[in-house]
Amino acid sequence: MIQALLNHLWQSTLVVVVVGIWAWALREHRARLRYWLWFSAAVKFLMPFSLLIVLGSHLASRVSLTATVVPVLGRIVAPAPPELGIALFSAPAAPALTAASPSTAPHFHGVQLLLGLWACGAALVLGRWAVRWWRLRQLVEESVPLSIRASIPVRAAPTAMEPGVVGVVRPVLLLPHAIEEHLSADELRSVLLHELEHVRRGDNLTACISMLMQALFWFYPLVWWLGRRLMVERECACDQAVVAAGCDPETYAQGILNVCKLYVESPLACAAGVAGADLRRRIESIMTDRPRHALGATAASLLWLTALTTLLVPVAVGAALSSSLATAQSESSDSAQSQTKSEIAESRNLLKAGHYAELDQRMNAFQQAYRSGTLDELELQKAFNAFMLADPPLAAHFDAWLTSYPGSYAARVARGIYYFKCGIQTRGTRFAAHTTDEQFRGMRLYLEKSRQDFEASLAMDAKPMLSYNFLIRISMEDGSRADTRSQLDAALRLDSTALLARRPYMISLETRWGGSLNEMLDFLEQSRAAGLPDSKLANLQAVVDGERKWLQHQSREPQPATDPD
Repeated sequence: MIQALLNHLWQSTLVVVVVGIWAWALREHRARLRYWLWFSAAVKFLMPFSLLIVLGSHLASRVSLTATVVPVLGRIVAPAPPELGIALFSAPAAPALTAASPSTAPHFHGVQLLLGLWACGAALVLGRWAVRWWRLRQLVEESVPLSIRASIPVRAAPTAMEPGVVGVVRPVLLLPHAIEEHLSADELRSVLLHELEHVRRGDNLTACISMLMQALFWFYPLVWWLGRRLMVERECACDQAVVAAGCDPETYAQGILNVCKLYVESPLACAAGVAGADLRRRIESIMTDRPRHALGATAASLLWLTALTTLLVPVAVGAALSSSLATAQSESSDSAQSQTKSEIAESRNLLKAGHYAELDQRMNAFQQAYRSGTLDELELQKAFNAFMLADPPLAAHFDAWLTSYPGSYAARVARGIYYFKCGIQTRGTRFAAHTTDEQFRGMRLYLEKSRQDFEASLAMDAKPMLSYNFLIRISMEDGSRADTRSQLDAALRLDSTALLARRPYMISLETRWGGSLNEMLDFLEQSRAAGLPDSKLANLQAVVDGERKWLQHQSREPQPATDPD
């Protein structure tokens, strides 16, 4: 968080420097141009480049922002501290540190302390401004309307505050009571023109945005300096507009001096007055009234180029990052699928070629990697899916493998998987009403052989989770819910978070297997209470969502008509 903040500050500071160079180069041009340059720098403090980069990635990939925010922020805040957990490409997650971890607790409390200090400072700044705003609103309520024709209501109040525009949505020009007794008619007219120019420009609204910047970044002196520059340029811009409208510069300057002598300055930047900024320089500028240069085509082009570069480069970077990320993810996915297919093909070729020693070493290495925690359980399942075959001639190869290595967990499980696949294929995929007794008998014979192999394998490895996975599935086919639960409980005693056990059991709770949606939801909550990580919970949630869709589809199916008794 701190690193991200520091990066945002230096990026915004760089923009201020660039704007400052442009403002100096345009010092002989109209103040309104410099004002909008400085205002753009203020807005940059409220708009991190990371948001523009995220926007670019979103526009380029047309995917959800949640899928692009993390990798993009990984680049924009790099080098990021470990607590951010941000990386450009996903990597295996490290075990989460507990709140009591001695290495993270001091840092965590330090961040909390800094956040508390920031909140106190922001609240103090906003609170002070809120009090001043409330006092201004009180003055407006106590004021009386004046019969002065203007684009906004003009009112007089018993106050020593200078003339000023109060309000953003429905602004009011508030004048001190009896100001006409202290200023000549021409002086008052020029002051009123100055205030109405603030209204035309929308200075109160832009001042509110600037004040928000100052409240959020109150600890950074540059934002206060920037707010002051905005005040100087806006007053200078209004002065130039008043003189350009035909007011006599000397009369106008005298009016400003009289206001400054008789009244106090407006307490808020968002209640634009007439006496702000450097008074001596303003008077000199008004009295000299030098012709202002028009912005040449070259300078205008460079200025627009700078602005567009500032906005479009982060968007383009986001688009490029999104494209590269999508390409990398696609290539990674294709590579993983290709690798899986290649591994499956290699295992099958070894089996068919009778290279049982190499095959046994290979498959037991997968199981050992899973047992040691270096291989994900779903990757283990993919590796052993090589034996999901229902080819009768292969039975002799599985027998020969097991004969050569009778104590091999991999060989026993591989043959059990083969028998399971043969049983499922023998039964077929049609509904029970359209399945023959011979098909059911054939399925049961194969599933019994499969069960025997899996039960024998339980004693051959310290973590036979793949065996429990198929034992649960066999119990499902047998229709024994009690046995299914028994197999699950035995598996969870070894690993309470095992998805290889929880997923097939969740499937066994579907209505087509004799369960119900409520049972599935209850099991999902039990799994959450057991401490399953989010990725595994999402896998179980997908099964629940699929069941909901199936039930909705069933409810829309027309029910068969029944003959009346």
